[in-house]
Amino acid sequence: MKTLLRLSALTLGLALASTVSYADTVSMTFNSVGGAVSDGGAYYVYPYNFTVDDVSDIALMCVSFDDEIQTGESWPATTSAITTASVALAQEDAYLFSLIGSVGSSGAPTIQDIQEAAWDLSVTGTQPFGGSSAAAALAVEAFDVIKTGGTDLSSFDDGQYTLYTPTGNDVTGEPSGDTMPQTFVGVSPVPEPSSLLLLASGLLGFAVFYRRRPLTI
Repeated sequence: MKTLLRLSALTLGLALASTVSYADTVSMTFNSVGGAVSDGGAYYVYPYNFTVDDVSDIALMCVSFDDEIQTGESWPATTSAITTASVALAQEDAYLFSLIGSVGSSGAPTIQDIQEAAWDLSVTGTQPFGGSSAAAALAVEAFDVIKTGGTDLSSFDDGQYTLYTPTGNDVTGEPSGDTMPQTFVGVSPVPEPSSLLLLASGLLGFAVFYRRRPLTI
C-alpha cells in the first residue's frame, strides 16, 4: 500500500516538475510577423508569431531564407531542443536567437542584423536579401563562437532553445504553387505534461479506493 502511494506521489511530482519533455511533432499555424527589412521592406524579421498546437503567441525567428510562408498557413513540424549534440548550424542559430534579449542595449546588434545573420548562415553564395555588413560580421561571430567555444556555451545550447523543422510540404491553406515552409528557432516550450498528470491521478484514485474498501472474508 505504501509503495503504491509513493509511486503515485512520485509520478505526480514528475508531472508537475517536468519542463523538458514535449511532443516531437507539433502543428504550427502562422499568425503574423514583425517588421520589414531589406530591399524596400520585401522581407520580414523576428518576431514571426505562431500558434503551436494549442498555445498561441509563440514568437519565433526564421532561420532559413529559402522558401516562404503566408499568414494563416498550418503545417506539421518536428521539434528538437538545441544542445551541444546538435549540428553546428542549429547551435549558431540558438546563439543568434539568444542575442535578441540584448537588443536596445548600448553596442548590441539590432533585430534586423540578428535576423539577417541567421539568413546569412543558411544561404550559400550572394544573399538575395541585401544583408548588411553588420549582419555578415554577426554571422561570422556565431560561426566562430561554436567552432572555438569562445563564450559560455551553456547560455544557448543546453536545451532552452528549440528548432522547428517542417516535416514536408504538407501545408494547410497554402496558395497554389507555394513552396515548403521554413525552419524557425525559439524558446523551448514548457507544456503541461498531461499524460503524467492523468497517470498520477489514476494511481492516487486507485490507492484511495483500495485503502478505504471494506475488509471481506
